[in-house]
Amino acid sequence: MSSSKILQKNFLRQISAEIERKIDRLEQQTQIVGGILQWPKFTRFSSSDRNEKINQDKDNIIETSPPHTIIETGITHHEMKGGSQRLRWNLLFNLLVWLVVPFPFWIPFISNKVALYMLPSIQGVFVFMWTIIAILAVKNVFILRMNHSRKYKENINTLEKTRIRHIVAVSCYKEPIELIATTVQSVADQTEVNRIIMVISFEEKTPEKKKKCQYLQDRFKDAGFEQIILTVHPYGLPNEIPGKCSNSNYGLRMAVNKINVADDDMKNILVTTCDADSKFPPNYIAALTWKYLQENQPALTTIYQSPLFYNWKLDSLSFITRVTGLLRSLLMLGALIPFNINTMSIFSYSLSLAKQGNFIHPSYQMDDIICLIRWMGVTKRRIRISMIPVAVISGPTSGETVEFEIIEWARQARRWTIGAAEVFHYFIIKAKHIPKMAAFSWGFAFIIYYGVLLCTAAHTTPVVKREDASLNQSKILVFIKTIPYFHESIPMGINAIRKLGEQNQFKVHVTNVASYFTIDNLKQYAAVVFLSTTGDVLDESQQESFKSFYRSGKGFVGIHAAADTEYAWSWYNGLLGGYFAGHPSRLQNATLNIVDQNFIATKHLPKQWKRFDEWYNFQMTQWNKVNVLITIDEKSYYGGEHGKIHPMSWYQNYDGGRSFYTQLSHQQDSYLDSLFVQHLLGGIQYAMTGRTK
Repeated sequence: MSSSKILQKNFLRQISAEIERKIDRLEQQTQIVGGILQWPKFTRFSSSDRNEKINQDKDNIIETSPPHTIIETGITHHEMKGGSQRLRWNLLFNLLVWLVVPFPFWIPFISNKVALYMLPSIQGVFVFMWTIIAILAVKNVFILRMNHSRKYKENINTLEKTRIRHIVAVSCYKEPIELIATTVQSVADQTEVNRIIMVISFEEKTPEKKKKCQYLQDRFKDAGFEQIILTVHPYGLPNEIPGKCSNSNYGLRMAVNKINVADDDMKNILVTTCDADSKFPPNYIAALTWKYLQENQPALTTIYQSPLFYNWKLDSLSFITRVTGLLRSLLMLGALIPFNINTMSIFSYSLSLAKQGNFIHPSYQMDDIICLIRWMGVTKRRIRISMIPVAVISGPTSGETVEFEIIEWARQARRWTIGAAEVFHYFIIKAKHIPKMAAFSWGFAFIIYYGVLLCTAAHTTPVVKREDASLNQSKILVFIKTIPYFHESIPMGINAIRKLGEQNQFKVHVTNVASYFTIDNLKQYAAVVFLSTTGDVLDESQQESFKSFYRSGKGFVGIHAAADTEYAWSWYNGLLGGYFAGHPSRLQNATLNIVDQNFIATKHLPKQWKRFDEWYNFQMTQWNKVNVLITIDEKSYYGGEHGKIHPMSWYQNYDGGRSFYTQLSHQQDSYLDSLFVQHLLGGIQYAMTGRTK
């Protein structure tokens, strides 16, 4: 082997080892933070008796100490590094997908004879795979049917030696209280409600959290729960990503500390995690308890998953959508559960497994699949997924027509590719802690399912080019500073805007450094784009510089979470047109109405535009001062709070400059949607030049 090849190989090993050391350090830091959360000076506990009233002196809320409390942890925040600064194994995953997808096209160029034998063989393998999936799915449907009328309570009494208790944990942020209450009610309706410790976890920045806690306490104090615990997740803990993982991690740790359970008893407590919009069948807890006892309480080896059936109002949808819903259920019944690939949405596990696996990693977003990989590494074994013999009903995330069904499948495929590639990176780094056969079998199943079956339509990139001489050699500044929440779509947004600049002859500069906002620096730009910024991102002097820049006749573009920025700056409120007020807990399909089809950013859009996205509600008192471009039909989704007129995009001439805002693009694949990218281009063109047509 040549010396250059040896050097390259050693370099890759060094880089990979450094990545693993960084992840290990991060996980060690989360353990330190977990210990800090137990300190009395950081957390206040009080009574959880369901008959007690919440008041200022005594309540059942576990919450942070006053804001002036300082915790010295020795941990500092690490700035985000660009992808080019480190080797990421998700590149290998994407490479594998790129090789598999066009395989029938490139293999004949290597050898026609090889292609003649390989292509039919591969087709045969695919037929065999789908046959196995179908057989396993039918088998599991039969199991569901056989257990449909089972009297779980009688079975539990026969098997139970030590009482099995349950923690049901719901993570909440800005969801409507009625939605949260609906989810908790479905838990209160359980036939075994007296076994349940109900944990409801809010965020420190949740609006009116005290009132929400009081409402939930009053409504469910007599529901029959063993205990109700409400927690408030502190803002700004080190090495956390705001989201369900960090919220669930904190809520579960606090609940365990509150109930003061011994390690030996943790195998007798099952934890069920869910979102704020979950609806459980009444026998979910009973079926879970029976299944756990029937399998001799496999506390450290098994996670439990209820099948998801996507047949909510399915009979009113198109034939294609119905088939898609059935196919997704088929894949869960025939692939995800039988091959132990991963859980989804609502799943359950023993408290012993959670404790040994150091609970939930707060630095990731996907709690289900990351937990599975992490816990395999901790327990040194392959974690089995066992099916709970009751189904959970879920709405289809599919299009309502054949055309939108195709679009939705493309979006789902892109989303699966992005998420699967990140998971693959984490798995490769942690694989050395998993037994070799277990790691190989899980990794192989993961690649086949996500890399081959689901992601083959993911690599399409929209090209949007509209020549405009007035844009030649112009510049825009894209500002991406966030405090604290960093949207995962930001890197995709940066790439899309840079590509638009290349295609339309304007330069794009990107920064997350607020000190760059000086009069001298800003005067070179035609417009400034706030790309999903969050929090108070500019100090007073920077605000004045930006205001002077804008008032000189320049432009501003606000994208998505730009509405979740600078709440205390009234001028920014006027510039943007309003502030973020909240959103439903999950992304949904909805119908957008294009109010103005003559404007440069919307003239290419259909009159009705169906999209899958996160839908904001706004604090707005000046609808009459902005020119609304797009509204959302609140009848097409749940969680809207504005009624008939609910704007999603608008523009205005404000205080000497031009302002454009679009709420769309929470998810990463928005920037692969040519309709949205062209919509964004039109907004940038308006901000830069003042063109409206």
